[in-house]
Amino acid sequence: MARLRTLSIGLLIAFSLVSCHWIRHATQDALRSDLKSAYLLVHGPGQAEQVQQAVRNCDCFQRPDEFIDWIEGQSGFRPGRYRIEAGMTPLEVVLLLRSGKQEPVMLRFQRQGNLEELAGLLGRKFEADSTEFLKAMTDTLALHALGVNMRQEQLPALFIPNSYELYWTAKPASFVERMVKEYRKFWNPDRTLQAQKLGLTE
Repeated sequence: MARLRTLSIGLLIAFSLVSCHWIRHATQDALRSDLKSAYLLVHGPGQAEQVQQAVRNCDCFQRPDEFIDWIEGQSGFRPGRYRIEAGMTPLEVVLLLRSGKQEPVMLRFQRQGNLEELAGLLGRKFEADSTEFLKAMTDTLALHALGVNMRQEQLPALFIPNSYELYWTAKPASFVERMVKEYRKFWNPDRTLQAQKLGLTE
């Protein structure tokens, strides 16, 4: 009986120590004190390894090694661009990364001289690289499926300069689909008629 009581007390103490350790990690401020906010870029597929690498790249956590150790083996994270704000705890950060509530990217571009320049800009702004974007923007079969019948030299005109909100994880193919919709919205019947009267083309 005494041995059982001793074992129970030992287990209770061990549980209390683990609980205190977990609570300390979960409730302390996550960000460095000199930062008001930062962005965490979690690449797909969004496992603990990608979150740990995102924390290393961010250089914005007070105790990055502790956070990295704390989430080891955890799951349910989703890739994306997440805004971490001052006062957030590690637990709140984990819940945010599991929610998938990304902060969108504001993309602004002027008319590009060629698609390589635009692909380079996109590769710097989003998860996919410039090669993937350029391939999607010049995929004539996919463009034909969207009803776009342009020659290669005409394709830059498909991408209307403006400001757009897109998620960091946006796929190149979905970006092209969005640009086709924006192109058609811009070149509405009235604007097309005006261009024709002026002797201009789309």
